[in-house]
Amino acid sequence: MALYKTHELFNLVLFFPSAALLPEEGRLPFTAGYFLSTFVLSPDLDLPFSVPSKRLGVFRYLFIPFWVRHRGVTHVPLIGSLVKLGYLVFLFVFLYFVLVGALRLAGVERLPSFDPFEALKKLAERPESFYFVLGVAVADAYHLLLDFISSAFRSLRRRRRASSPERSRSSRAARRRRA
Repeated sequence: MALYKTHELFNLVLFFPSAALLPEEGRLPFTAGYFLSTFVLSPDLDLPFSVPSKRLGVFRYLFIPFWVRHRGVTHVPLIGSLVKLGYLVFLFVFLYFVLVGALRLAGVERLPSFDPFEALKKLAERPESFYFVLGVAVADAYHLLLDFISSAFRSLRRRRRASSPERSRSSRAARRRRA
């Protein structure tokens, strides 16, 4: 697995050609989703002490459900991105109802009329939302691609070291000494 600074650099380098492929009206929401995923909502949110988790400060504890195992659901292309965004929507709705309940318990009777489900529906219908989600998914895909590449190279290096002639000779000599 690559270091996190490598992930950030990899994503930053690939951002410009990716954004250039989009229509003008999709670039700003794509950029917002891309950078949010690169620097905060990374697939590595499943590690409590990863750089993105640390950036969240005390809010990282909101992502405890993802701390089950590393390379779990957050490392599944597209599904991981949608799960993280769905979780944020769930948190928004849950916190809204907690706030409304607390205000009612405090005796506030005239609350502004706001329907979080209607607001989310309107947001989902906007074309900008598609580009935002696309930005999150593309940044996550690049992160996962780098994870795959670095793991493959590491595995290849291990195999080469294990099958190198020097290592074979030294292991044969060690076996002779034991016998």
